[in-house]
Formats: sequence, C-alpha cells, structure tokens
Amino acid sequence: MTVVIVCFPDGSELIVEGRCDGHIALAERGSRGFGFDPLFVPSPGAFDGDQRTFAEMSDAEKNELSHRGRAFRALASHPFFATLEFPCR
Repeated sequence: MTVVIVCFPDGSELIVEGRCDGHIALAERGSRGFGFDPLFVPSPGAFDGDQRTFAEMSDAEKNELSHRGRAFRALASHPFFATLEFPCR
C-alpha cells in the first residue's frame, strides 16, 4: 500500500492511496524490478488470471498494477493536479 499526502498552503490536505493485493510466489521468477518484485504475484484478474511476478512484467504492466502507480494516478486525477503539466505526461 502507498499513501500520498499533500498539504496545501491554505491548510487543506489531500490524501490518496494505492493498493495492490497479491501473494508470494514459491520461488523467485523474473529479472526485472527490485526488492520483492521476483516474488510478488498480483491478485488474479489483473491481467485475466495472469500469474507472473512483477519481475516478469514490463515496466508499463507493473506500473498499471502497482500500489505506487495507483496512488499517483489517483493524485494526478485530482482537479488541482489534473491541470498541471508534468514532464512524465
């Protein structure tokens, strides 16, 4: 789970979260990513029951499913941020 909190100058706050459920594989698989990526399998249904670990997915696939990706997409969809131009867009 990722939680992002933004505090605005007027004292208001924006809190968004991203969650990615899944399970731990019995053995490491894949060579991409870092940390637990070779062991973490996102919950079935993400890609029609796909059982690949994050380390077996492309960066785009992982970012679509990851807790960080979900949290920052939620942040970017907030009206304040939706009007800003980010280098990554």
